[in-house]
Amino acid sequence: GPAAWADRAKRPDLDWEGQPRIIPISTDAGFFIAKGDADPRGFAVVGADGKVAGKVVDLWVDRADRLIRYLDVELSVGKRVLAPMAMATIQGEYHRVSIDAITSALSKAGATADPAQRKALYAEANNAIRENIPMIPMVHGGSGLAFKADVAGAHSSPLGNEELSVMDPGGRDSIVWIQNGEPGGLYCADETDGESLRVCGQVQEGLFGFKTGTAEVKPLLATKCDASADLLTWTCTLQKGVKFHNGATFDASDVLDTFASIWDCSHPYHKGRTSMFEYWGLISGFLNPDACAKPAE
Repeated sequence: GPAAWADRAKRPDLDWEGQPRIIPISTDAGFFIAKGDADPRGFAVVGADGKVAGKVVDLWVDRADRLIRYLDVELSVGKRVLAPMAMATIQGEYHRVSIDAITSALSKAGATADPAQRKALYAEANNAIRENIPMIPMVHGGSGLAFKADVAGAHSSPLGNEELSVMDPGGRDSIVWIQNGEPGGLYCADETDGESLRVCGQVQEGLFGFKTGTAEVKPLLATKCDASADLLTWTCTLQKGVKFHNGATFDASDVLDTFASIWDCSHPYHKGRTSMFEYWGLISGFLNPDACAKPAE
């Protein structure tokens, strides 16, 4: 795993010139962060509990492989520790570093389309759970619901996005739904809680969605999307004849404007309940990151 440890000689690794191989970047002017890459020095360090534990004060680099091996972290309690770079995710747009062997592997798995790589990363995450979490998962609950017996089309979604439009509440004019709490907000791209997203699913559609009660993907506002070989360019064919509630015709400019408002932190509509747009940050960086909202410490 990324933080594997082995008993080694009590001396530093040396390069072919006999010099220490792993050194603080602050001690060698010949090493620097490449232009365009985020320099994590000064970034807040956030643990799996979401709390700030300290900040990055230096970087330990491998002179032979030209890689960052460790983050030198000054903890809030005054200590300094080295955190393996392989367990860290640098979030430049938020000016923070997230450190977690479990979520780091899951984030990497979510960013690759290679099934073999995804399988290996999920196995890494599972092993980290077994090693670091004092529990044994017996079952994984998706959604547990109860309906009146006369509700037709009742179903429980493994994703918590039940479709109320397919249900008939026994011929009554309305269906009463009870959930854990009120939605946090309805600027759906800026929400992460299930209570908000369940409501969002009733009133908004994306390019793709899920078949009722399953995790199987189905087309919604798009009929298909084709990717280039390098997965950097996606060409989507949109449904024709779709209208907004005010009668306006849905077209490609609506899709572009929607993505722009989420992706670009300087966009006038990049303002939600938190303005963090956390789910987007899991799959992509942001444009104009200096304008992005910062997490509260």
